[in-house]
Amino acid sequence: MFSLSQQDGAKRKKNIYSGLFALLLLSSSTFLVLSYFVPKPLEVETISVEQGPVWRELWISGEVRPQREVAFYASRPGVIEWLVQEGDDVRKDQVIARIAEQDFTSPIAGKLTEKQAHSGVWVPLGVPLGQISDTRELVIQAMVDETEVLQVKPGLPVLWSFIGYPGQTFSGEVLTLSKMARRDIEGNRGFQITLSVPKEITVYAGMTADGKVLLEEVLDLRISVDSIFEEQGQAKVYVLREGRAKAVDVVLGIQDDYHVQVLSGLEEGDEVILPLGLSITTGQSVKVKGDSPIKT
Repeated sequence: MFSLSQQDGAKRKKNIYSGLFALLLLSSSTFLVLSYFVPKPLEVETISVEQGPVWRELWISGEVRPQREVAFYASRPGVIEWLVQEGDDVRKDQVIARIAEQDFTSPIAGKLTEKQAHSGVWVPLGVPLGQISDTRELVIQAMVDETEVLQVKPGLPVLWSFIGYPGQTFSGEVLTLSKMARRDIEGNRGFQITLSVPKEITVYAGMTADGKVLLEEVLDLRISVDSIFEEQGQAKVYVLREGRAKAVDVVLGIQDDYHVQVLSGLEEGDEVILPLGLSITTGQSVKVKGDSPIKT
């Protein structure tokens, strides 16, 4: 038989075990409740503010044209008789037409790319008869507005894209710049620039090209264009600070397809969050994808 003191000791031990079990159960329940109600940190991607190049660009559209084109005119009135057809190859000094028994010869070797009068038609003195084009050497011609023409100089690099080569870009350069304004066929006033055709692809006269002239390379602090958002006209980014997102006002400079220059608001090495369609608020707990959450 157990003595009274032994029974009391066993009872106290049982109470201690029961208390410890209850405390453990309460702690587990509290942890589960907190885990359920406390939101997990939002997973984000970040980039570092860094020094690097940003290009100031000028977008242009142009047309592939023969580098050398020569128009010729009637030097006497009379009925014209063509000896070659439009699109025919001709030699320099080859007789290509006659007017009132006077021969007209090609001023250059190339193709007869345009006839402006049909055989058997009477033409007056001085009217244009046609055009000879040397299609062996092609260039791209484009128009630049007078607000931008002073930024363009021969030798500047150009990146081209063509409908016939989807998803690809090709390099070229500015060759010449007209010093006199003219109007295009739509009546728009501007300055004509001539640019090189990429050597590694096949293009034909009359094809269109879209490109950008790389006007100036600036080396400065830069961030991805995908990291920027606006609030009431103010450019902002989210910066990762001690495990939380903080909205920061930034002053930006020039921008190219991928980067934008940072004039103020950030320092080199700052971790900038890429929103990428996420709903982020200032002070929100975040973690970089693949990293453990930062304790705050």
